[in-house]
Amino acid sequence: MKSLKIEVYSNEHPPPHFHVKSPNIDASFDIENCEKLEGEISGKDYKVIKFWHSEAKELLIKSWSDTRPTNCIVGEYVGT
Repeated sequence: MKSLKIEVYSNEHPPPHFHVKSPNIDASFDIENCEKLEGEISGKDYKVIKFWHSEAKELLIKSWSDTRPTNCIVGEYVGT
């Protein structure tokens, strides 16, 4: 896998999640547990994303919470 583009959009639907894009991937994942929500991904690529998530979860939470507009239906991240 050459490069991953990680995106957190500001006006989203629940649950808090992030998007991963690359030449082979266009999928979204739950911030809490990295469960795949949408898209197709190989097992090998999913392992890479899960490892990345384990290292970057705090950054994802901060990014999600910092970018919520006041009228966002989801609001700030409230994880377990």
